[in-house]
Amino acid sequence: MPSFGKGIKSGPTVANVLITKRETRLDLSVHKKPNHSDRYLRYDSYNHPIVKNSVAYSLVDRAFLVGSSDFELKAELDYIRDVLIGNGYPQKVIDKVIFRRKMSGITKNFAPKIEDDKPFLSLPYIKGITAILSSKLTKLGFKVFFPSGRTISSFLNKGKDKITSDPPGVYEIPCSCGDTYIGRTMRPLNHRLKEHADSIDACLKKTKLKEEDNFSALAHHIFENPSHSINFDQAQLIAIVPQLLKQKIREALEIAKNKPAINKDNGEFHISEIWEPITHKLKTHKKLHPFPKGPISLRSTRTAAINASAKIRAMAQQ
Repeated sequence: MPSFGKGIKSGPTVANVLITKRETRLDLSVHKKPNHSDRYLRYDSYNHPIVKNSVAYSLVDRAFLVGSSDFELKAELDYIRDVLIGNGYPQKVIDKVIFRRKMSGITKNFAPKIEDDKPFLSLPYIKGITAILSSKLTKLGFKVFFPSGRTISSFLNKGKDKITSDPPGVYEIPCSCGDTYIGRTMRPLNHRLKEHADSIDACLKKTKLKEEDNFSALAHHIFENPSHSINFDQAQLIAIVPQLLKQKIREALEIAKNKPAINKDNGEFHISEIWEPITHKLKTHKKLHPFPKGPISLRSTRTAAINASAKIRAMAQQ
């Protein structure tokens, strides 16, 4: 049987679908990675029966929708039976799900019915109570869902350091000439500074700027003043504002207050002159976040790994 694809003997995969080339046709089947654990939500877990049954329905639906031949469908259904039994599912539950899907005549154009007119409710599962409550709510016209509870692993440390980065807000970048630029960002400041640096590099490759060129105000400033240099190592956050709308307003207020010469506009909000006495009362963020010198890194140092390596070396020397 000939096959095609790169790195896969039986053929290429597209969205968990294995494509196998035969003599006169292409066969489709469900693809599972070699390291697939065959672990699913166990039937004896403390979850609503609907949640556990949905695991069986999702696997069976995928088998009917993906399998292109009776042989592939039978092989996948046999696999589903073995795997679900291994996860504690009763044989009668599995057979019931498969029988219902066969009788429903599920096809490639199958799509679940969505009842948008019903209000949604999410209830925690409490054995003996939730079933009665959900039955009464369903009769009242509610669509009831039962989310899975938290697992033990969700309470445990992942073994990785949290990536520390500057909070979003309004920042200020000085130039060697003494002028400054004020902007805002919803991302870490390092990312935004790298974008400014890339914009300057791209701008300096031009011999003449056009109106449609989308370069930053800093890039225009350096293009017009080649002897100047942007002091990225002195860039700092002057206000921490995580909310987008408030951030846009604060940027306009800081521009009105400091009147940075490099800025080409007054921000996304117009601040009337009558507010000028109030803008001078704005408090600048006390704890400044200077841009680190050296190459820009988008990854934090794995301090846990470094400390562990140091301890191992110390033990080896003893």
